[in-house]
Amino acid sequence: MKKQLRAATTTAEVKKLLAPLHFEFGWDQADSCKAESAPAAVTLDVFRARIMSSETVDVVLQMRWGC
Repeated sequence: MKKQLRAATTTAEVKKLLAPLHFEFGWDQADSCKAESAPAAVTLDVFRARIMSSETVDVVLQMRWGC
């Protein structure tokens, strides 16, 4: 998914890729992001961390984006 997001160039492509993750975006608040053909750039980082308990490894997704 990280490679697909790096290759995506429009907000429509990015939204389609991230839809299964149910992320909430503030994209529609910025005028430059409203158009489906607006240029977009997304970087997704995946980390493993012990957040909920010291016995369980959790997965943390960090997304940085711009349009």
